[in-house]
Amino acid sequence: MKGSWVVKKLTFVIPIMILVGALSLWMLNKDYSEIDLQIRWLITAGAVVLSGVISFFLLGSDGENMDSPPSPYNNRKKK
Repeated sequence: MKGSWVVKKLTFVIPIMILVGALSLWMLNKDYSEIDLQIRWLITAGAVVLSGVISFFLLGSDGENMDSPPSPYNNRKKK
């Protein structure tokens, strides 16, 4: 299936986004409670989207290099 690598990546991206959202909202509520709640939600939403995009593109898939043939240099016997 062609789109299965997207599903595999999203299984890691979505928990990262949830964790970033929970931590950022907690930190903003704890340390910056004088900031309006709507602004704190906007900052949290921006952090969630940014972390999701970064983690989606930086996480490699399992089969990235599976199509390339093995290198002959790795198969040499040591003397």
